[in-house]
Amino acid sequence: MRTREAFERHLAAGCERCARELAETRDTLAALAEGGPSAAPDSSLRNRLFERIRAEQFLFLRSTEGTWTASTDGARQIKDLSPREGNEPYRCAVVRLGGQQSPAVSEGGCEHCYVLSGTLESTGGQWGSDDFFLVDAESAVPRSSTEGATLFIVRGPERIPGSEANQWERGAAWEPLAAGIRWRLLGANRSRDVRLMVIQMDPGSQLPDHEHGGVEELYLAHGSCEAGGRLLEAGDYHRAPAGSAHSVTGSRTGCTMIVLTQPPVAKAA
Repeated sequence: MRTREAFERHLAAGCERCARELAETRDTLAALAEGGPSAAPDSSLRNRLFERIRAEQFLFLRSTEGTWTASTDGARQIKDLSPREGNEPYRCAVVRLGGQQSPAVSEGGCEHCYVLSGTLESTGGQWGSDDFFLVDAESAVPRSSTEGATLFIVRGPERIPGSEANQWERGAAWEPLAAGIRWRLLGANRSRDVRLMVIQMDPGSQLPDHEHGGVEELYLAHGSCEAGGRLLEAGDYHRAPAGSAHSVTGSRTGCTMIVLTQPPVAKAA
């Protein structure tokens, strides 16, 4: 049997019969491709395609990823979650407190603190898992934990309006959001384009499709859920840019997530 290279050399030598048969074969194959019945693509294929395109806009950071930075006194470790290229005023991080006193916020502004695990004392009270409180530079209140604690924090230049009234402990009231889903608003500005909230999802529940008018940052405190085409587990972080959309956000196991939304900020030229 002739190899492809040998056949091409044969054609180049000027065999009119083979060239004619090759042209006829190409025409026949082209007609076969166009002659079949037309069929619309399966809707699930279309959905998967668009989900993949949207997922390329998303940022995911697993609990095992990222860099922990220790404070100079070793009292706490910090892992920044919000990307450095982001220019929004409020930024997310995770903080680990050791079994010693941690100094108050020193860089100015305010830290909105959600306790993920452990217990600690701060701002005149003792806080445990799933409690929320504020610490700012003006208060000069240190945080101390005998056994250690892990916190999700949102740092910003000032308190998110309403957050000072929403320092709360476990058992506080929740508002229904959808079937099997409830939420607690921790703070929001007057136009409500900056919002900090906690969302709880029952096993098998699902949020409806939605678009993001601003930047949405999600931290999974407990359980697992699907968002942006990925399975997120406790300790994972997800960022969706303004203009993106989530088609499926559901949880088979049930979960608790902390969500921060804020408008995008254009970078200086």
